[in-house]
Amino acid sequence: MLKLFVPLICLCSCTVWAMSGQDGAPAAKAAVSPEETAVKDVLKVYADVYNKHDAGKLIEYWTPNAVSLNTETGSRITGRDAIKAGFEQLFKADPKSQLTIRLKHYRFIKPDLLSIEGESVVTSPNQEPAENTFTALLVKVGDIWQIEQATESSVPTPATPYDGLKSLEWMVGNWADETPGVTVESQISWNAKKTFLIRKYSVQFDNETEVETGSQVIAWDARSKTIRSWTFSSDGSFGEGAWSNNDNEWRVKFNHTGSDGSVTSGTQVINKVNDRTASVQIVGQEVDGQLTPTRPAVKMVKKEATSSSEPK
Repeated sequence: MLKLFVPLICLCSCTVWAMSGQDGAPAAKAAVSPEETAVKDVLKVYADVYNKHDAGKLIEYWTPNAVSLNTETGSRITGRDAIKAGFEQLFKADPKSQLTIRLKHYRFIKPDLLSIEGESVVTSPNQEPAENTFTALLVKVGDIWQIEQATESSVPTPATPYDGLKSLEWMVGNWADETPGVTVESQISWNAKKTFLIRKYSVQFDNETEVETGSQVIAWDARSKTIRSWTFSSDGSFGEGAWSNNDNEWRVKFNHTGSDGSVTSGTQVINKVNDRTASVQIVGQEVDGQLTPTRPAVKMVKKEATSSSEPK
């Protein structure tokens, strides 16, 4: 099903990874070339227009005789009118869908002719994230890059649970957020067969003697073709989340049931700064239907490996 270009058919670990609300100061990211920045800006503009569900504006980023192909179904849609109708159908059927695009490769064939490859993720409140791979040929008309041809297909299904989870392997290790007033620690490891990631965590406030502990299981769901997680805390609360990612940013849409029966939902945003540093923030959090203020991002740092925890 094409959701990036033409629609043919219409953690819960949040309370631990983002406990403190202290604004972390992530390390600087690797430098990006001006060319790559420009290409990413083109994709961001396209995604922003898509997320406003304005089919009339979105179609301006396609050439009059543009072609969209689905390699799985063999379907071919040609021309702006047909493409616009497809978007209108999708937005009507799924009015809250949101698109993110991650760039994998690009090449300027000529200054006004651009070839790109990437992956897209479409999220919706009532559906699991849909991931696709795509290639596209863009031409520059005036100041606007327009799509001349786009080909899209679903992301290949990982052959094993490990293949589905290996993009999170950088998380394996011991992590800490030692924000003043609270100590948060997490230990993430594989199970014996590397089919699940298991996280054990502890939270202790300076003015309390009790330590809250819990565990989380992160798994590849072969049926929905997405990463999912289940969290269980020592206070009797529990929850689940669905994961999606864009480059080094992971988003976990979660629902959490408190020990008092309260219901918390929202999105946990995990940004990988490097293999030893991450920032974590919760956005759009609601408690029993009431929106709560967004706290600043928290900086998490992986502890140095020791002989008792990780091999050097």
